[in-house]
Amino acid sequence: MVEERLEKMENMLVQLVQMVEENNQTTKELSHRVDGIENQMGGLVRHIDQLEEKNESRHQEHMNKFDEIKLDQDFIYEKTN
Repeated sequence: MVEERLEKMENMLVQLVQMVEENNQTTKELSHRVDGIENQMGGLVRHIDQLEEKNESRHQEHMNKFDEIKLDQDFIYEKTN
């Protein structure tokens, strides 16, 4: 009877060890996947930063063009009066 209980406990312990191994493997896999996602996010952040810089540059170009047009309008207005 004692041997049966010991054998049952031993089997449960083996099963527990296997479950822990599976959990450790799953945790490692998830860790690798999270690392990959973090790398992708870093790339996306850099790309967004570049787009924002490009957008700001284009915006400034357009604003400069509007300023030039305004100056041209003022010049034409002065010449016609």
